[in-house]
Amino acid sequence: MTTNSSTSIPPPILENHDRSHYKGRVIIDAIRTLNRAVPFAPYEIRMASGERHVIPHFDFIMAPPKGNYVTISDEAGHLHILNAFLIEKVMPVESPQESS
Repeated sequence: MTTNSSTSIPPPILENHDRSHYKGRVIIDAIRTLNRAVPFAPYEIRMASGERHVIPHFDFIMAPPKGNYVTISDEAGHLHILNAFLIEKVMPVESPQESS
C-alpha cells in the first residue's frame, strides 16, 4: 500500500469569491458600530445605485448576526432590504452646524 504524503497548499485568505463576502461583513460591522454609538448619531447608507437611506435612530435598522442583508424602515414605515454587497458607503450624516 502506498500513501501520498503530498500536502495541499491552503488557498489565499481572500480569493475573489471571498472578497465580496469580506466586504459585506465589513459594511455590516460598520453599521453595527454606528448603531452602538453613545450618543447615537444619525448616519447615511449610500447604495451603488445612488440611493441614499438616512438612519435617524438605531430602531430603524436591523442587521442580523448572519447573512449579507440589512433591513431598514423609512419614516413612513416602509421596509427596505439592502444587500450589503451593494452598499458603497456608510457615513455619519453631516449636521447643519458642521456644513457652515
